[in-house]
This record gives sequence, C-alpha cells and structure tokens, in this order.
Amino acid sequence: MERFHNDILITNITSNELQLSESLSDADLILSTIPLQGAIKVPSITINPFLTSADAGIIERTIGQLKEHKKMNTFYDELQKLLDPKFVEHIDRPLSREEAIHYMCGKLYENGYCLEDFEKRILEREALSSTAIQNFAIPHTVKMQELNSCMYILINDTPMDWDSTPIQLVIMLCFSPADRQLFNTIFDPLAITLLNRSTVRELLTIHTPEEFLKVLLNSGR
Repeated sequence: MERFHNDILITNITSNELQLSESLSDADLILSTIPLQGAIKVPSITINPFLTSADAGIIERTIGQLKEHKKMNTFYDELQKLLDPKFVEHIDRPLSREEAIHYMCGKLYENGYCLEDFEKRILEREALSSTAIQNFAIPHTVKMQELNSCMYILINDTPMDWDSTPIQLVIMLCFSPADRQLFNTIFDPLAITLLNRSTVRELLTIHTPEEFLKVLLNSGR
C-alpha cells in the first residue's frame, strides 16, 4: 500500500487458497507469496514475502495492463450504446465530402437526433482542420449540443474525395450535452484503433453494428 496506494485497494487477505473463491467477485488481481495450485480466472502474481524491486515492477506493469483492459471494455460498452442499425450504412456511389456530410446530417435530422444547423457546424469544424485521418474520417462538431447521441457509420465502396484524401469510411459523431464525457471516452480510443489500416479494411466489409463491434474487438486483442 505504501508503494501503490493510488492504484490498489486491498479488499481481502487470506492464508488459505480455498477461501479465494469467496472473495473474488469484485477482485481484479491476486497478489500471493506462494504459487497458487487451483485454476483461478482472476489474474495473479506471485511475489516475495518482502517486496522486491522486481516484484514492484511486475505489479506496476500488471496494474497498467488491467487499467488499459478496463478502459477498452468501457470503450466497447459505450460504443454499443451509440450504435443503431439505421445508422450503419453501406453504399456504392460517388460522393464528395460535402455531399456525404449533407446526406448523413440530413438523415440524423430527419430521425430527431440533431439540430437543424448541425450540418453547418460540422462543416465549420472541417474548415478548422480536416477530420480525415489516413483512410477514414470522423466528422463532428466543436460543441456537443444535439438532441440525442449516436454514431453514424457510412461505408462507401466508391472512394470519396475528402480534402484530396480518398475516404471510404466515415464515422460521424452526434452528441448531446449530457454525453460530452462519453465523447471524450470514445474519441481517442476509436481514432487510435482505426489507425490500424487492416482494421479499416475489415470495417469496409461490414453491414451491421454487431459486425462493426466484432472487428474492433478483434483488433484490440
């Protein structure tokens, strides 16, 4: 606790491995001074009775991995809430950046998700700096002030000219003020995941929210 007081909370201490099953419901990690004999699903680390620098390094790395795992689980859970079958669309027709944005914003407005000036604010954000990254784009507004939150995925088999970048995957983010924190939770992990070109190539074949999530889950393994 002296070394890791900001990262761990000790919830139970036992000297009998048989008692572990009674205390694992909320546990993320087991620290043990003896090798565990049974099959336990919770991650465990065997350390010395007197903590060494090597032990501390292992614990620190494991805590980092567990935090990242929790962060990604939260990311996938939140993504699932934002996905709707009617906003996962696979098309094949020539569109410019402006035409793609107009089409997507129009559909969001018709379904009661955004305000009437949403398209104008999307284009204003694009004018500041393009949201195209490599071979995908994530258009969004500067301020989160829409009526409902969702993620609109448009896949076009015909590449779209997005500021001189050929784009086939567009993920438009539409967020209400109440979900501003949710935007912060999903934006960076989403962008980082999509930097993997093979992940984007796989996403170009999907037609449903379930397929979208499956590709992202597989890319995170």
